[in-house]
Amino acid sequence: MHYKHTDKRVDQIARELGVNYVLEGSVRRVGSRIRISAQLIEGRTQRHVWADQYDREVRDVLTVQSEVVRAIAHALDEQFAHSRESPRTAVGHPLGNPESFHLYLRGRHEWNKRTAEGFQKAIEHFTAAIDGDPAYARAYAGLADTYAVMGSSGLMAIGDSHPRGRAAAMKALEIDDTLGEAHAALATILTDYYWDWTEAERHFRRAIELNPSYATARHWFSFYLGSMGRFDEGLAEARRARELDPLSPVIDANLGLAYFRARRYEDAVTHLRRTVAMNPQFGYAHLCLGLAYTQGVMVEQAVLELQIAKARSGVPNLDGLIGYAHARSGRRREAETILAKLQERTTTGVASHYEIALVHAALGDRDRAFKSLDQAIDKREWFVGMLRVDPLLDPLRSDPRYEGLLRRVGLSS
Repeated sequence: MHYKHTDKRVDQIARELGVNYVLEGSVRRVGSRIRISAQLIEGRTQRHVWADQYDREVRDVLTVQSEVVRAIAHALDEQFAHSRESPRTAVGHPLGNPESFHLYLRGRHEWNKRTAEGFQKAIEHFTAAIDGDPAYARAYAGLADTYAVMGSSGLMAIGDSHPRGRAAAMKALEIDDTLGEAHAALATILTDYYWDWTEAERHFRRAIELNPSYATARHWFSFYLGSMGRFDEGLAEARRARELDPLSPVIDANLGLAYFRARRYEDAVTHLRRTVAMNPQFGYAHLCLGLAYTQGVMVEQAVLELQIAKARSGVPNLDGLIGYAHARSGRRREAETILAKLQERTTTGVASHYEIALVHAALGDRDRAFKSLDQAIDKREWFVGMLRVDPLLDPLRSDPRYEGLLRRVGLSS
């Protein structure tokens, strides 16, 4: 047996990683079906402890994951039945008690849907997992991830979501400071709300160092790198994340978004059309494709894709993007109608000033666009982290006021 991209044998890898057992496997996809092969190998002897194969529909991938984990846990229980060694220390980070671990997996399944309902269910599952095992660091990391994405998507006020997420991530690290998932969660929260760019990169790199195969860390790090204008590095991390988790629609869509931020619009459209074709019910993929369409000849199609994204994700902060797309396609009246509604919603705190700025910019009203961007910075809105690179704001970059905005958030060139 050999490890991927190396000629080292399993016993060598086990010694280097300081583990007793290695899980080796593969995933193959044909159409809408996947075949997962997995086997558990004792590092020292290279003895096969357990092996199995699973043929399922792609939509059942999370169920298969649970099956594989339960089978491995059962195999390890048998191995340790006559040994003093603890399976918790043998396999690395604690999986928690069986019920908490099952709740954790259900939470991740709901979180990956990237919908309002899914996030609420994820919080319920992660909280229940913690109730069953208060020292379960992974569940705290899951909570941090959920709050982070809810705040960034407008489903929760970012002034509430990100402090809660930071507290959950810090609790996870207090329990286990070698948990890559917690470092990645903290890094994205530091990026999105606290604008602590240096500390965020340190935690991203620590997350990847601790768990090089954690696709979400690379996915979020690619977004961070793109926001810093380091497009080649960001694309490399986005591709690596996709290699690690080829079945994740959000990671696949993020690669298209990385092309978009790098202004490789044709590459973005080509890639995202495939993403949407493979996952037509996934709202975030339609969102990314809609963004890519706004910068090309299919700007009218952008409105449709963004409307589909809003309907399928339940994310409220897409109205500004829809208004922007209307303005780009010459539908000034429609754009102004949306703009008026967004202005009304600012009184209740549910509208994004950054979104309003995008519509003003597309309509050619620079003064109102800059005023709205100042307000977005005052409220520490999630979108502000993209000020340095957002293609939608390119018409404003020649204005001397733009450099002042970048200085306010620590992104000045």
